[in-house]
Order: sequence, then structure tokens, then C-alpha cells
Amino acid sequence: MTNGNSLNDLFTESNQPTAKGITGNPQPVIEAEVVNRCVKIVWQFDESHSKFSMMEIIIDRNEEPRMQGRVMVNPKNLCYFDLFPFPPIQSRWIYRAIFWSGIKRIGQWSPLVSVVIPLNTNPLIAVPIQSHK
Repeated sequence: MTNGNSLNDLFTESNQPTAKGITGNPQPVIEAEVVNRCVKIVWQFDESHSKFSMMEIIIDRNEEPRMQGRVMVNPKNLCYFDLFPFPPIQSRWIYRAIFWSGIKRIGQWSPLVSVVIPLNTNPLIAVPIQSHK
């Protein structure tokens, strides 16, 4: 991790050390979508991911003051729900992930993924989602 103050500083770290037994330069691929009043982050899992103890997800909520977050998830779980309350204004939240082995990051950061958080002034009214046919 760098000493910078922004998520961009974290994202510039492309090549992380490789752990014992892990070959190549692993990179998670994540997708994000708004589901009701939360953001669902999903990723694919294959057997090569079983060597990783955790996956770190960095969140930039693009608000003032900067609302940045970090969560550690089990890469075998295949999804994470960001339950942070939606702001009263339309916003864009950005996500990125990287694998961990033991106590260090492994491989490369995933590509940036962003979602538009819809305008909703009443937190009790759920935002309708589009059906995927």
C-alpha cells in the first residue's frame, strides 16, 4: 500500500509479489450492479482461486468528504453486498479488487468497475431493478 491519500494511489500498484505455489499474475474480474438499495459485487471462481486466502475490495463512493472503504471477502463466496446507505443525490461508486495470500496482496488489481447510484430522496422507497431476460 502506498502513502497516498486517494484510491488512485492504491490502483497504481500493478505488480504485487507472488506467493509460494501461485504462478502467473492473477487478477480478479468483478462486476457490479445496483440491486434494490445496495450494490452487488460478483466475480467468477475457478480452482486457481482456491490458493488465495482473501480478496480485498476497495470502494470509492465519490462523495465529499471522500467516503472510501475496504472490505476483505472470501473469494469462494462469489458475491459481496455493499450495504452502505445511498446518498440523497445521484452518484457513481467505483470498485476494484485484488487477491491476498496470507498477509500480502498477490497479482494485479482488477479493472475498475463503476455503478451509478440512482437519485432517491426517500431511503424507504426501493429503487426498482430491471429484469434480466
